[in-house]
Amino acid sequence: MENFKARGFASERGRLDRRRAAFAERHAEHRNAVMQRLRNLRDVPHSPEDTAKPDRSRRRRRNKEKPTSEIAGCSSSRFVPAPLMLPEWLIDIPQKFSEEWFVRPRPSGKHALLVVSRGGRATLRNKNGRLLRSPFMCSVLREHHERTVLDVILPYEHTPRQDFRMDDSETVHLDVNEQTRRDKSVRLLVMDVLEWNGFAVYDCAAEFRLNWIQNQVTEIVNVSDSAGDAELEVVPFLSNSSDALYLYHERNTFRGVDNDGLIFYHTQGMYSIGFSPLVLQWKDSQSPMFIETLPEPPPIGIEVAEIPLVTALRIEKDFTLVTADNPAFCLGNLNSEKVDTSTQEMDDPNLFAPGQLLNWTVLNPMHLLDNNILDIGLELRYHSRCSSARSVADCVSRILFQALARFSPVTFEVLSSASKESGD
Repeated sequence: MENFKARGFASERGRLDRRRAAFAERHAEHRNAVMQRLRNLRDVPHSPEDTAKPDRSRRRRRNKEKPTSEIAGCSSSRFVPAPLMLPEWLIDIPQKFSEEWFVRPRPSGKHALLVVSRGGRATLRNKNGRLLRSPFMCSVLREHHERTVLDVILPYEHTPRQDFRMDDSETVHLDVNEQTRRDKSVRLLVMDVLEWNGFAVYDCAAEFRLNWIQNQVTEIVNVSDSAGDAELEVVPFLSNSSDALYLYHERNTFRGVDNDGLIFYHTQGMYSIGFSPLVLQWKDSQSPMFIETLPEPPPIGIEVAEIPLVTALRIEKDFTLVTADNPAFCLGNLNSEKVDTSTQEMDDPNLFAPGQLLNWTVLNPMHLLDNNILDIGLELRYHSRCSSARSVADCVSRILFQALARFSPVTFEVLSSASKESGD
């Protein structure tokens, strides 16, 4: 099986490395262009018009014509689907794994975007742009005069609470008043930052963003004397190494929240909307949803290799089935013999219309490990409609990760060994 895996991923590994390199290069070009514009400001000659009284009517018209932020979806009145940076899945070991990557735990919970406007009024939306709860007050940020936008996890919690830094036998004991306050508050685990009190940092490197938000949240929480209805905590991170991997893998909870695998960040990656190859998620059998299928959970008593692999794909205008990657991968065509569209829902003429997001069962998922299988198309069978709450198709790395999970998973030992070799 190892030989099969190595032979099958020989071409895919090179393709993924080229995608990461191209993605990082585009980020670097964007940063260089911004820095050059800032440098050019120093060469602009001063003129009396610079001190003239501004035309406020023109300013108001200009503000109405364009959004207040380059990050689409941050405005509470103009919100678009998928405003978050979504991790791809780790199906191979990136180059310079120790030198250029951070690692952190991924707490179990809903990935969400927290938008806090002036005065502390906050909204919380998932990756599809839907509200996870009614607007609330984020008291710890009430002193901010401009908008703050954070990438957070709304955790699935259990009791008793355990401190990530303590031994498993040690439990954080809270008095009754403190426990009551926490039960009424919204607990949010901060993963990243897009904007802080009007200061946009989404185009900064991850190395800066993660350290910045850690310092800012720690400072504001320490000085806040409010009982608060929103509790912010930054998920810890470390430079990738075998020691860091063991720390976050062995401690399977973070302050009472189960961990759902690990997340790796490229140190120079910017915050980009949609799936990013510079942010990678990894799971193993310790994670609650290591093997994914539909319906959930997987059937009891069935071999892992026999669990159906179901993926969500979007229908394009030419009736191809594509992923949400940028650029998208075409995995099939409705007019191909490899795609089985037989269903009992044929009375719906719009079922296979362009733009529809549908679930498909991958037939013979072991073939995903073959060379060039993504270039010649998959054997697919229609499974079901996607939930109306979903607006994003799967990325190709998720499909490959689930195929590997069934036949030859990327184990923790592989990650640890690669971290040691990369660091030597």
